[in-house]
Amino acid sequence: MSLEDELDRLCLACGLCCDGTIFAVAPLGPLELEPARSLKLPIVSDRAFKLPCPLQDGTRCTIHADPARPAICGAYQCKLRKQHAAEGGDIEERISIVTRTRVIAGRVRAKLPDAETSVIKRVDKLIQDGGLASLRGDPELALDVAELAVRLERDFGVVVEREGKG
Repeated sequence: MSLEDELDRLCLACGLCCDGTIFAVAPLGPLELEPARSLKLPIVSDRAFKLPCPLQDGTRCTIHADPARPAICGAYQCKLRKQHAAEGGDIEERISIVTRTRVIAGRVRAKLPDAETSVIKRVDKLIQDGGLASLRGDPELALDVAELAVRLERDFGVVVEREGKG
């Protein structure tokens, strides 16, 4: 399998950037508004569409190879993808990181419902509002939030605010 094939496989196994975990909206270029409307993307302004993307089927983008796909969809690269592109290595190990992170994100999403913000913003807000101590009544959620924050930062390059900072 070529490196490009492995990178596509990694992205198509993940989808965290499209499912509302990392981002709540995806920006559109000035010429992408009408094509986005024709794809029935949920436009939230003249410059973005709401995530999770309705064209995502599980972890797979149903328009991955479509030239009408918004530019941001092919442009974003998480830390895990960048590392694999630079270093190569065991793609199965990286896919297992993605799989575990998706499971945890799903549990956090289910317990912290808020369709207006990304999962990471919900985690940020929780940490800023009272930290993990505020989750004493739900230790499983506290562990999931902590693990998700670590994984998103370490493996995907998404910075999560910590107690006592900013």
